[in-house]
Amino acid sequence: MRLLRNASQTRVQISQLPGIITGRKYMDKPRILLVEDEEDIHKLYQEQLGGDFDIIQAWNIQEAFELFQQHWRTLSAIIMDGLLGQLNTIELTRHIRKRFNGPVIANTNSEYHQKKLIAAGCQHFSRSKNKVEEIIRNLLKLPT
Repeated sequence: MRLLRNASQTRVQISQLPGIITGRKYMDKPRILLVEDEEDIHKLYQEQLGGDFDIIQAWNIQEAFELFQQHWRTLSAIIMDGLLGQLNTIELTRHIRKRFNGPVIANTNSEYHQKKLIAAGCQHFSRSKNKVEEIIRNLLKLPT
């Protein structure tokens, strides 16, 4: 039985990640597209999730579009910086929703931008400064 250590240092059975584990897998690991322009945030996700998830990293909107086009069939979830590239994340979310029904999670403190992302198809949000911990909690709460 594999275990995942989340950001609050509690151990969780990997099978308790509904929607992710029961979703698409790549090379025996659920695959996540991470869209983020901060290197420190990329490193945190790799440290917290890299052992149990295959993380594809996009550093900007254009790269996210390209990687989504290449890998959308194998993705289990998408995590993005909700304010990356101004309103382009809204267009990215609309594009994603044309093909992908899995969880799309965004980090944004802007209520205005959050409403726009909801309308575009994003269903999970993080407003915390400690993005990784809150995103992991969101992954654990996803419905099957």
